[in-house]
Amino acid sequence: MSGSFVQHIRLPVHRNAERRGHLLSLDMVAALPFPAVRVFWVDDIHRGDRRAGHANTIVHEAIACLRGSVRVNAHFAGTTDVTTLDDPAHIAVFPPGTWIDIEVLDDDSLYLVIASHDFATAQHHYVRDVNALRKGEH
Repeated sequence: MSGSFVQHIRLPVHRNAERRGHLLSLDMVAALPFPAVRVFWVDDIHRGDRRAGHANTIVHEAIACLRGSVRVNAHFAGTTDVTTLDDPAHIAVFPPGTWIDIEVLDDDSLYLVIASHDFATAQHHYVRDVNALRKGEH
């Protein structure tokens, strides 16, 4: 089931005629629906690994898989969205309060997260119990 709470952004890919790779760029001010404050990435992950398993009540997150592939299972206000990220030009954006589970589909995958808040502020707003989130007990 696809939920309308997820925004999908496609980055333009600039192809190099000399075959020196593809350039992808993100104008964070123009493309993201929130101010980008923190960027982190998760590396050295393997097929079958699971990451995240939480929500944050104040943080917007944009996720892109830069290498390999991951499946993002997201739940927000009774709606579910399952998005496979396997193209670095595809970014999925999730609003605050979204429960996110990430399943790694390929060995040596690498994904990037852009967040709206610094960790010092965000750490007090994590919800690590999905049932509490559903009941509004956080």
